[in-house]
Amino acid sequence: MNQIPVAADHVKAYTGLLRLAVRLLSSEIDLLLYRQMLNADAHTRDDHRPLADPALAEKPEGEALEELAAEFCRLFIGPQPVCPPYASAHQGEVKLGGRSARDIDAFMEQYQLKPVLRPQDAVVDHDHLAVGLSLLAHLYRIAVGTADSDLTTEQAWHAAHELLHVHIWPWADTYLKQLETTAVLAPYTTIAHLVRRVLQEAADWPADLLPLRPKENTMVTVYSTPWCGYCDRLKKQLDRENIPYTEVNIEQDAKAAALVEKVNNGNQVVPTVVFADGTAMTNPGVLQVKQHLAKTA
Repeated sequence: MNQIPVAADHVKAYTGLLRLAVRLLSSEIDLLLYRQMLNADAHTRDDHRPLADPALAEKPEGEALEELAAEFCRLFIGPQPVCPPYASAHQGEVKLGGRSARDIDAFMEQYQLKPVLRPQDAVVDHDHLAVGLSLLAHLYRIAVGTADSDLTTEQAWHAAHELLHVHIWPWADTYLKQLETTAVLAPYTTIAHLVRRVLQEAADWPADLLPLRPKENTMVTVYSTPWCGYCDRLKKQLDRENIPYTEVNIEQDAKAAALVEKVNNGNQVVPTVVFADGTAMTNPGVLQVKQHLAKTA
């Protein structure tokens, strides 16, 4: 099968963002997630949209969490939610057990899939956007070889294309635009904007061509998060200089997160770059990377 210039690491980064969206759309923000968002914002360029709302960041954590819980309920729970995240609610159907929910159930049965959700998640039926995004992230992970499944990589890539084009994008495009304008607090404004951009790009990926896998035995490993602006800049610079690298999303890999903390005095600072000789650099420029590779060649 021919391949297209969609890097597997690029797809992996998008799965991290999709999984964050699943978490934000399906349950209230707890203290751990709130602190993780604050930490991510602290290591992201000022021109990037924040995950934690700047106005809330100035308030005590308990007060900030209460306001975020109220916003979650206003948007998604109700009693009359302003942005119910169900396909059936936006396609003129009966909400519970409607056609959209039955179609997703049939899709999951066909490919033997289950959404990765927690018992406490506020998901009433399977046409919830969090279900679709959870399935999409899982299929992308299978397609790039980071998740085990009975599906082949080709089957997973085809299934992801079908899921996106048939079950998610026809209504999620309008829904995410509505959510971005209706929400009054980040991360809901931010995640709506970012997920819409990701899905727009993914919708252009051909169904019959797999993403490129990373080159074997790369000398550079970039530890990153999906929303890190400095990470994006470094990866673009490495691509421009034709320097192969392996990207590891620390939000999906506990061992990687622990390594980054060890290198950075207990802090999860990204990008952290580790070379084949064990040398680590925090937020280096591409010139520093090139100089070290030349020195150790």
